[in-house]
Parts: sequence; structure tokens; C-alpha cells
Amino acid sequence: MKRGFILAAAVVAAVAVPALAQFTVATPPAPQAPELQQVQQVQQVQSPTMTVDLSADYGSKPITFDPANDPDRARALIQQLRKDKLALRNQYMTTLAQYQEVLARIDEMTRMGGSLVTAHCEGLMSVNTAGASENCAASGYTCGSVSGLCHRQCNVTSECAPSFVCDTGEHRCVVPAPADDG
Repeated sequence: MKRGFILAAAVVAAVAVPALAQFTVATPPAPQAPELQQVQQVQQVQSPTMTVDLSADYGSKPITFDPANDPDRARALIQQLRKDKLALRNQYMTTLAQYQEVLARIDEMTRMGGSLVTAHCEGLMSVNTAGASENCAASGYTCGSVSGLCHRQCNVTSECAPSFVCDTGEHRCVVPAPADDG
């Protein structure tokens, strides 16, 4: 066993020694001083001046200020803009609520079974705002001008469609009996 170990160590040494000879130790380069560049003089520029004209909206004179030099006025303007934003948001919310109310009302007027569906007469037809219609003459009646609905019973013949008469005993429109020639 010792012999096998020595043999393995000799093989490793034979392979490793030439490979180790290929490595060289490199020395890091010496630090160099950076070159000094000439500093150029910079011309001073005045900070921009802001002019905000709020006279059209608020009836005030234009505000001119330099935000860098007058922080109190800048804060005051920011506070005013926040108030304006809040006022606009409240106005928007009011308008949005009114818009939603109108949409709900239109929906109630136009959907079948809606609480605001109304009917009106178009000749012998009863038509409602939801788009449904009924031919009143098909059942022998006329359209009621007050309700916009077809009559369902009659008291006089004028509530019956043409070629129908009112049977006042039964309060219904019927086809008249043929006249007796005899």
C-alpha cells in the first residue's frame, strides 16, 4: 500500500512540476500621480425668474418671484395652488356625481321594467321609452292619450279601434254583429 502511495505521488509530481514552472509572479504597476488639469472660471448665471399670471382666474396681479431666493413666496404660491387643486377636485367630484345621477335616470327610463319608463301614443301604437311597443288595434282598442297605454276596457265606442264597437254591458270592444237584412 505504501508502494502505491509513493507511485501516485511520483506521478502527480511529474505532472505538477512542469505545470508550476509556467506560472510567473507579476508585480503590480507603481501608482502614478494624476495629471492636474487647469480649472476654468465659471461665469455666474442668475437663477431663472418665474412669472405666474393668476389674474384671469383669481383677479390678482401676476406673481413674479425667484424660487431660489424667496422661499416664503414660493411656499405661499404652493399653498394657494394646493387650495386651487382641492377646489377643482371638489368641483370635479360634484360634476361626476351629477353625471352618474343622470346616467342612472336615463337607465331607469330606457331599461325594461325601469321605474321611469313612460309610454306615449303613436297613432294606434303604444310606445314606451324603453323601446317596447304594442299595437292597440290588434286587441280592438285605441291608445289612451293620457297614459300612453292601450285601453283594456271601454265605456264608449271611441275607445275602440276602427271597425270595433263598445259593448257597454261587458265594457269590451267587439266586432259589430252583421246587420239583419230580413
